[in-house]
Amino acid sequence: MTRRALYAAGAVFVAIGLAGIGRHVGVAGWALWFAGVAVAHDAVFAPLVFGVAYVTRRMPAPWRRAAVIAGTVTLVALPAVLGFGRRRDNPSVLPQAYGKHLVAIVILIGLVTGAVAALNAYARPMGKAILSIVGILLAIWLVFMVIGMIISALKFLIWIGFLAVIAAVVVTLISKMAKSS
Repeated sequence: MTRRALYAAGAVFVAIGLAGIGRHVGVAGWALWFAGVAVAHDAVFAPLVFGVAYVTRRMPAPWRRAAVIAGTVTLVALPAVLGFGRRRDNPSVLPQAYGKHLVAIVILIGLVTGAVAALNAYARPMGKAILSIVGILLAIWLVFMVIGMIISALKFLIWIGFLAVIAAVVVTLISKMAKSS
């Protein structure tokens, strides 16, 4: 019963989204965009992913996955890196150094892959212990962060209530002074 209700709610949201697309873009514009995305995926993106997988077939599995992830991130970031859409008269459009950011992300992918591969290859029990400790520390941090957020929200609400009481007292005093004069 719950699953069907969630499916129904999802279908309602999909219908709302499609109606919004139909209103703002038009059915023809949406169909053209959707067909373009399908063609771009089938003609460009999928062959690139398969090509990377073929070229890296002799690499260990974690490094193959990292190459596919880095390639996908690069493909998605390429328009921003190349500056498509940047305008000289509006410096707020694409204001970041996207090439440097892409390099940093690819390096991070490599570092994480290397760390995971090293943990898996050389210290599986030790890696599990380290990951368990890190998980526990993150859980503790999350609990304290949530507690801090709750306390912060309560303090905010107390201040709002205090200000409301002061405003009520001031309004009452002003109305009494107006009636007595």
